[in-house]
Amino acid sequence: MITEENLNKIAEDLNLYKLFIEIENHEPILYICLNVGTIRTFKLPKKDINKSWVENKLNIINGYKNLSSLFNGLNLDYPIYYTTFGFSYSVIGGRFSQKQKDIFNKNIEQIKNKLNDLNINFKNEFSSASWVYRFIISKTKDNLKIIEGLK
Repeated sequence: MITEENLNKIAEDLNLYKLFIEIENHEPILYICLNVGTIRTFKLPKKDINKSWVENKLNIINGYKNLSSLFNGLNLDYPIYYTTFGFSYSVIGGRFSQKQKDIFNKNIEQIKNKLNDLNINFKNEFSSASWVYRFIISKTKDNLKIIEGLK
């Protein structure tokens, strides 16, 4: 059983700011706070989690950070953050005025073009609250090999 004490021990062992669980849409979600301003979320598995499970999730995120080199030359108006499924592009402010929608669409087009140029397979969706636009990267061997080569 996952207890607050277990989560605190894992956080301490991995030098994380905090681990905690919240229920969203009837699903338990683990929040990993890397530091005060950086939080990553994961659906909890049916089985108990341990230090290795959390480390694996953090390693997956770090693997997708190789994509950051693709976006360095782009003039993106909102931030990208890396997740276990790929990355998300912040939409905050990009849904309200026509000018902001145009900026959002231009930035999304640039990102998609970069991924398509490298033949990286992905799909898109908005988060449930529509605050971020997700780029869900296919985990095929070919995709992962391309991403690994971006270091």
